Amino acid sequence: TTFCRLLNESIEGFKFTYLNIGELVHSKSLYQTFNYEFNVPEFDEDMVIDYIEAEHNVAKGGLLVDFHSCDFFPERFFDIVLLLRCDNRRLYDRLAARGYTQAKITVNIECEILEETHYEVL
Repeated sequence: TTFCRLLNESIEGFKFTYLNIGELVHSKSLYQTFNYEFNVPEFDEDMVIDYIEAEHNVAKGGLLVDFHSCDFFPERFFDIVLLLRCDNRRLYDRLAARGYTQAKITVNIECEILEETHYEVL
């Protein structure tokens, strides 16, 4: 999220339309179920895609999409996908500082170790 915001601010003469999917899931209720163990809504992929297509001209471009997953998006949405990685010790500290439960931290760390998002990007 910080990277996307800095990127958008640093390009002179052009501003992307910044879409933080996590925030949109909450604010636009783009979910049908709630995960009480992790205290998060479980986003509905179709609802997210439908919302973006209804609200933004995807073919025109200019969208900066910020999310922890990309495999459900149509390839036509993107010209480039950037994956940022983090040392697990730093990641643990960041997640703990956000107040994540130990179970949620463990799942996130395991995903990082197993490079799940890396394989989605491929």
